[in-house]
Amino acid sequence: MPTRGRTEAARRDAGQHDGVSHRDLKVMQFNVWLGGSQVEGGREGIADTVAAVGPDVVTLSESNEERVNHLLDDLAKRGLTYFGEETRSIRR
Repeated sequence: MPTRGRTEAARRDAGQHDGVSHRDLKVMQFNVWLGGSQVEGGREGIADTVAAVGPDVVTLSESNEERVNHLLDDLAKRGLTYFGEETRSIRR
């Protein structure tokens, strides 16, 4: 099961409020070694895990453009829209 962490920037004093609302950003780093292809159901498991965690941004280790595209397609089948980047991360 993926671990979850939380970090927050230092709060501004009330007098310094600039009108920007506070928002959490959920980031997931996932090692998708060979795109899950060496484990039965691995590819589906990767998409299921991303869908269950619901991150705003996912960074992928051990990936390539083809695997990113497969993951994007698998997430779309689950009704989730993410976008691939050249850095091999995906985001909503």
